[in-house]
Amino acid sequence: MELKVGIRALLLPISLLLLILPLLFTACSAAPAGMNAEADTEQPSEASDDVVAWINNEPITIGEWMPRMLELRSVVAAEWEPSSGDVSSDSFWYEAQNGHMPIEALRKLALDRLAEIKVQQIAARNAGIIEDISYQAFLAGMEKENSQRKSRLAKGQTIYGPKQYSEKVYYAYTLANMVIELKAHLEDAADANGAASSHPLTHASYESWLTEQLSAADVQINPSVYSRLKLSGLQ
Repeated sequence: MELKVGIRALLLPISLLLLILPLLFTACSAAPAGMNAEADTEQPSEASDDVVAWINNEPITIGEWMPRMLELRSVVAAEWEPSSGDVSSDSFWYEAQNGHMPIEALRKLALDRLAEIKVQQIAARNAGIIEDISYQAFLAGMEKENSQRKSRLAKGQTIYGPKQYSEKVYYAYTLANMVIELKAHLEDAADANGAASSHPLTHASYESWLTEQLSAADVQINPSVYSRLKLSGLQ
């Protein structure tokens, strides 16, 4: 009995490894997520005044970036507020405290968050879960969904959820559904590679997979845009 338990304990890390390996090859190896690219690193050809950064060559536009940065304000404010005064004032965000400005911490936090989102979106696209991961495609999908909801309401039909989705809510909604499908795909991939089917994908194993993806991600910023970002848009 003790021998069986010991063998089963050894199989758990192997199952997790088989779960992670199939998608490790989808990411390009480079600096950890959130790290700025070296100055001599060649930027993707899509460089423009609308692109803040690239994650594995996938652009993050200002339109996608700003809502995420605004959503994260409270996180940075909670860390800096005790020693930095009124978080609602410009002086809080744009005046240096101990050699750093809160806005710099907020930009970095937004970059880390969007790197996490993009590596999951890339994996979902590679798995056939989503076809287009661009922000333009997201906006088109939201417009279509809201148009359908408006039409159903006009016809007296029942709809579930809000009458119209805001960008923030629809972004979180579609991302959550995508992650659910991605987890299911990873479970299927583990089964296909011989992992024990009696061990469904756990939160911890998914987080381990995500950490591996982020460690291998190529994160580059567009300095001319990134350094000018303020809470109201571009400086």
